[in-house]
Amino acid sequence: MNRVNMNVWQGQIFGVIGPNGAGKTTLLNILSGLMRPDKGEVFYFGRKVNALTPHARSRLGMSKTFQTSKLFSAGNFTVLDNVMVGAYNHSQTNLFASMLSFPVIRHQEREIREKAMEYLRILGLASRALQRADALPVGDRRLVEIARCLTGEPRVLLLDEPAAGLNDAEVDALGSVLEMLNARGITIVLVEHRVAMVMRLCHQVIVLDHGSKIAEGSPAEVRADKKVEVAYFGTQTNDPTN
Repeated sequence: MNRVNMNVWQGQIFGVIGPNGAGKTTLLNILSGLMRPDKGEVFYFGRKVNALTPHARSRLGMSKTFQTSKLFSAGNFTVLDNVMVGAYNHSQTNLFASMLSFPVIRHQEREIREKAMEYLRILGLASRALQRADALPVGDRRLVEIARCLTGEPRVLLLDEPAAGLNDAEVDALGSVLEMLNARGITIVLVEHRVAMVMRLCHQVIVLDHGSKIAEGSPAEVRADKKVEVAYFGTQTNDPTN
């Protein structure tokens, strides 16, 4: 990354676009703590978080999904099990302790299960709760990953190409989910190759190219920026955001 400055305001859906290799995933990894910047600072609601691990940032309310599916599929891990994992990060118990029979642990495990089911219902996946996670279609796997993040009750959701591998109908459904989550007060940073989706959903957009920010503004402002056309096509040509 090369001197990329950005401000994400609470309540926004903030889009990050750019050609392959532009640095979009690297930017999310820096925000989430998976990578440390050589220079510069990351602030989260006014607090400098450069030294915090991804786990610590998650406990503050910053959750991230990944480009490729990270669902647990070994053994008999179900959709519900996968979603519950997200809540254990914020609980005094953990997945393995929940297998014990102490009353306090059983109570916490029941609360986590209820929370996980609530988010599966919100995302329309309650009927799949007891299915094996690896048996789901790609679109539903993406929603399970988002549900897992939600059990940690994030204030900021970092999404790395959540529409990858989805068909047009699934992309539209995902967009509706993101709008619903944003309406519930969750700030979203959306890295996505589907530029039309970003332009439809986002309040603010930045465009990266070779690790540098080349444009920033509202979707309309970014759409009109000639540097964006050059970055996507090499020449000024048709609108890349249609």
